[in-house]
Amino acid sequence: MEVWRDFNRLPSLKDAKDSEIPQKVRELSIQVRDDLEDIRGFYRNHRIDIYPAAELIDVDWAFFRWHQVQLLGGLDFYESYGVKAPFKRDKMFNELIDLDYLLAALLVGGLASRDKRMVKRFKFLRPDGFVLN
Repeated sequence: MEVWRDFNRLPSLKDAKDSEIPQKVRELSIQVRDDLEDIRGFYRNHRIDIYPAAELIDVDWAFFRWHQVQLLGGLDFYESYGVKAPFKRDKMFNELIDLDYLLAALLVGGLASRDKRMVKRFKFLRPDGFVLN
């Protein structure tokens, strides 16, 4: 989550006006969803030595999906609260549980949830997936 506070350093967000943030976040979200090499690069930069090489991972790997989910969660947080918002422990705990649940749903290709935000995130990353609500 601390990485989320650095999102204002991203070139596309660095000098963005408040009115531009939603569009910039949308563009970055699409990049996180669609750019395999970009996610591999992010993974490579944060990889622990014992983890698989970045060239090996793709959407079928938990490592890959975990980074996608965390980056999208961070972008959602950034769009909603900015970088100066304090992390409220209970709210962040619930968010992390949701992100873990989303990760599992992405890997199996199905989601059982009535939470609109969760369904939206799942369909964004896995349009071919099954939703039971």
